[in-house]
Amino acid sequence: MRKLFFIAILFSATGFLFGQSLQKGNLVGVHVAELRLKPGVTEEQAVAFMLEKMIPAWEKNYDTKEYLMRSIKGKDIGKFAILTVFKDENHRDKYYSNSPEARGELKKIDLAMKDVNSESDKFWYPIDATYNDYLILAGKGWEIKKGSIININNDAVQLNLGFTNQQFVDYFIDNIIPAANSYYPDLGISASRIIRGDDSTKAGFIYYFADENVRSKLFDKDGNQTQFLIDYWTKYKDIYEGWGKIGTIDGSFNDWVVL
Repeated sequence: MRKLFFIAILFSATGFLFGQSLQKGNLVGVHVAELRLKPGVTEEQAVAFMLEKMIPAWEKNYDTKEYLMRSIKGKDIGKFAILTVFKDENHRDKYYSNSPEARGELKKIDLAMKDVNSESDKFWYPIDATYNDYLILAGKGWEIKKGSIININNDAVQLNLGFTNQQFVDYFIDNIIPAANSYYPDLGISASRIIRGDDSTKAGFIYYFADENVRSKLFDKDGNQTQFLIDYWTKYKDIYEGWGKIGTIDGSFNDWVVL
């Protein structure tokens, strides 16, 4: 079984095959945990080991694409993350399901990664993790690269009487995403449904910025909205009021920068 590294994000996209973009039907799993370094180990040493040895080993054995990230804003600020890209949910289930075939695949990977897993014990203690799996319902693709910022929101949906979760998400897909893409084409945006995990009753909304310059057009260094973003709310006020008639959201978020 692969060893989790502080926070692991399984980011199921078609990235390594089709340009690293989120598409309908992709899966995003988020695993969160605390980093506990062994005595004498620096954060820089742990990061270097992850980038130079753990990530290449995971990519080779799981046929995935992996990224190391750090939270720069939100409830997990200062923590790290691993972004793991699977082609689709079937790709993930090849390794993570209760089937005899999946258990067999993991046994083979455990054996193949025995040495690098043993070496990782020198850097950090075993950790426990919470997780969520997101099924992507719609969104605009993007290229994941060093310096990219990925914002992930876990939102509880409060529906107004007579409306359904499907109507709430459909409205976002049919109205909010096109409005955002039209106003700010550099912004990547996806709607998802959390299909398993600690926040399985919530909706997931994922935003992507190619770098800090793209994000800074919406928020200043103190996190305040820029005039550009304020003008967006004004321009599309009617669309958001229409969404509010179906329901409202309340939750938590993290901004992750790709290292």
